[in-house]
Amino acid sequence: MSLHCPNQSCPYATRYRRPAEYREGFTTCSDCGSALVPGESVPIATPIAPEAIPAGPVSRELWQRVTVTAGVLGIAWAASQILIPGVDLSEFDRAGLRNRVFAMAGAASLGLNPAIFAFQLVEWAALIVPPWRHLRAGTPEGRVPLRRAAYLLTAVFGLVQGFGIGTWMQSVHMLEPGLGQRLMVTAILGVTSTLALALAHVAGRRGLGNGFSVLLAAALVPSVVELAESAYGLWTAGAMTSGLPFTLALPSVIVAVASVRLARRFWKRGEGPRGLPLPASGVAPLGIAAGILSLPLSVAPLLGADLREYAALLSSGDLRVDAIHLALIAASCAALSFLFNRPERVSALRARLGVEGAPDPLERSAVKSFLFLALLYAAARVGSLPVSGVRMAVDMVGVAVFAAVAQDLVSEWRFRRVHGPVVSVWPVHQVYAAPALVEALEAREVPALARSLRHRALLQFFGPHVPVEILVPAAHATKAEAALRAVAPPGTPASPQPS
Repeated sequence: MSLHCPNQSCPYATRYRRPAEYREGFTTCSDCGSALVPGESVPIATPIAPEAIPAGPVSRELWQRVTVTAGVLGIAWAASQILIPGVDLSEFDRAGLRNRVFAMAGAASLGLNPAIFAFQLVEWAALIVPPWRHLRAGTPEGRVPLRRAAYLLTAVFGLVQGFGIGTWMQSVHMLEPGLGQRLMVTAILGVTSTLALALAHVAGRRGLGNGFSVLLAAALVPSVVELAESAYGLWTAGAMTSGLPFTLALPSVIVAVASVRLARRFWKRGEGPRGLPLPASGVAPLGIAAGILSLPLSVAPLLGADLREYAALLSSGDLRVDAIHLALIAASCAALSFLFNRPERVSALRARLGVEGAPDPLERSAVKSFLFLALLYAAARVGSLPVSGVRMAVDMVGVAVFAAVAQDLVSEWRFRRVHGPVVSVWPVHQVYAAPALVEALEAREVPALARSLRHRALLQFFGPHVPVEILVPAAHATKAEAALRAVAPPGTPASPQPS
């Protein structure tokens, strides 16, 4: 017996001009909450405009997710305020590092760094080792061994880094000597890094947004507060003019607005995703360019070369250095945009999914990506200019990440509020595939959302810890799974997971 939603103001009916249909076992519509009725559905001749649909109440399940996310953030913050036992604070005072004591000697100072390194190492191994490459296809089953390996390596890296930090702290007399103290630091940092991974997992499964995204964005807040406190202290002491707040705030606002605009370039409301997620290269070209310019300084000690003049030139703000920097960013952006979004792969995927039309040409996406990266570089340069003899740099990549995560959270909140309980039917690690998958599901009248797409677009290949998850209403999970089999290797059916 077929069932359908009788509510003509239902978001599903408004969008697709026909009532949502359900199989036996369901009693209410996942889109509007109306009681289902038996019988054949009748197409709706005149749909109601989406803006005319009144916003329904926030479900209990959604509030529970918000509570879980807030709880995870609270636990992470509380852990960041605990010092490693036995730390000599007087040494931090003598070194002028008292404001960095929790970042350097906190019990949770490693945070998610071991986990991120573990995920990246596993992803590189799966790319390089031929027998493991099929695991990167993005199917739930294929990613399980990689995820387990990353979890195991997280614990190992946490212990190794913890031992190294304990050794360093003893060498600078910030920790009492002795193997016992060193092993204590090793154990504490190893355990807290594993707990950070567990918190990210819980936040991703039971909360709102990807757990890594939420925790990494929240970790940026203390540095912003510290910067604001420093600026306020200089202001009250009369050590700066009104130009410093301008150079700190304006570039950050510009970058945040540009991040929002960049996302909307390919994701237009009411039209579905268009083009490639931008930046097509991620933000890696910024680090690559900086690394190339600083490489001679790293090699010089090994060769016995004196590059003090070169080091002074790099930090002088010379426009020639800026020009070379931007040229390196452009070259890296072009290369990575092609590697991450090879046209033949994008076209083949869209053809298998039956998605009509073609995305923007790769060249155009690469140019837009470079302009965004150039804006980040320019904003960072402006934000680091000394004003009244004061230099206070702002992490513009961090601003872009915070803006991207905020957009992802807002999109997921809206999707869950409209469609109720949803499930994750597919993880995506080839970022270019996410818009095509959503378009394919929308064409089959299945509402879908690419979770954490904006954050992952900034990371591209270098963000395996932030998978893009395709979310659909629970009632449409089976239909969505069948539609996504086109991108799965034979014999690896998807297994929808609550999310």
